[in-house]
Amino acid sequence: MLQNRVAARRSAHGRGSVLARPVFMPLCYIVEDHGDTRDGYAEYLQNRGFDVRLAAGAAEFRDLISTAVPEAVVMDLALPGVDGFALMRELRANPATRGVPVLVVSASVRAEDRASALVAGCSAFLPKPVDPETIVRDLNRLLGVERGEP
Repeated sequence: MLQNRVAARRSAHGRGSVLARPVFMPLCYIVEDHGDTRDGYAEYLQNRGFDVRLAAGAAEFRDLISTAVPEAVVMDLALPGVDGFALMRELRANPATRGVPVLVVSASVRAEDRASALVAGCSAFLPKPVDPETIVRDLNRLLGVERGEP
C-alpha cells in the first residue's frame, strides 16, 4: 500500500521536470509541541526535498490526516492532551493510515518507552537530541527511497 502511494506521488510529479529540487517530494507530517524543534525539523526536511505539514498536537494532526494521508510521520511522544502512543494506535487502527511509517523522535528514552512506542506502532525510534540528517536518513530508509542532495 505504501509503495503504491509513493509510486503515485512520484508519477504525479513527473520524471522530466527541470526543478532544482528532487522530483519526488514525500509528504511528511511533523507532530511536535515545541515550536522551535518543529520549525527546525521542518526547515531541514524541506531543504532535503520533503513536502512538510506541521502539527503541535493531536487535534492539528487529526485535521491533517483528514485532508491527506502522508508518506511518513515524525512524531514526539510527549504531546499535550493525547500523547504520541495514542495517536500511533489511532493510525494503526485506520485502514487508510495503517501502513504509514511513524518515526518517533523523543526525549523519553527509557527502554520501556521505546518498547511501548514499538507496540503502539512506531516504525523507528530516535532519542532526542538528534541530528536532523539522522531523521532524513531514517525517513528515506523507511520510505525505501534513495535520494542525493537536493
